Amino acid sequence: MEHLKDFELADDVALLAQRRSDMQSKLDDLADRSLTAGPKINVNKTKSLDINTVNPSSFTVAGQAVESIESFQYLGSQMASDGGTKIYIGARIKNTRTAFASLRNIWKNNQISRRTKTRIFNSNVKSVLLYASETWCVSVENTQGLQVFINTCLRYIIRAWWPRNRISNAEPQRRCHQKPMGTKVEVYRPHSAQGRKRNLQASVRLEPSNWNRIRGRPRGSWRRSLNKEIKKVDESLTWQQVKAMAGNRPRWRSFTTALRTTRGAQE
Repeated sequence: MEHLKDFELADDVALLAQRRSDMQSKLDDLADRSLTAGPKINVNKTKSLDINTVNPSSFTVAGQAVESIESFQYLGSQMASDGGTKIYIGARIKNTRTAFASLRNIWKNNQISRRTKTRIFNSNVKSVLLYASETWCVSVENTQGLQVFINTCLRYIIRAWWPRNRISNAEPQRRCHQKPMGTKVEVYRPHSAQGRKRNLQASVRLEPSNWNRIRGRPRGSWRRSLNKEIKKVDESLTWQQVKAMAGNRPRWRSFTTALRTTRGAQE
């Protein structure tokens, strides 16, 4: 069992714990060691987030109460109390909408070919939307939200506005050579298993099967969704075999190619 205890980058520290008593102990240790080394924890910038719990937590740092919140942004990622990615994907769509609007003059220019516009869209807009998508556990609802946004952008590019141009959503995708968003996100996801950094490997190997959770059907996770994708290529593959394969570039390239081919055959 791998235990992921914290994320650290410069002065940004995120502590993780399964029990409230463990979290308070970690906060006390961090405060004591910080004073010894010199830095001091800013309590006003310190927040606590309960994931999939009913009773709110209360923590203190140096006798001061820590504010409890429902979501917060950490290093570009949006963390939510339900443990899902809906809020984060919504934030990515908002940022991408701004990027798309900033290129309005290009989309309206009749002197620029559709092929060139599509290439600009993929490099300057779609890349913003799919940033860090390899770590997403995407639900049907989130995938539909991504697809609706992409369809709106494509209709603007080909100048097919409703209700004057009543065409199916598949038509703008065909004209701009775009694949469905669900397939696009799934293509990126397996590459997370190839991470060579120690902290990334620990987060990928983390299996929270024995964590306490609320009653009901378990939520989908990145690990479960990736296992589902792997089984499409070879049902006999185990997680350990996939990790070993990720260290061999030629084998990994062959595996991901087979995965994309399998998806293409199913569409």
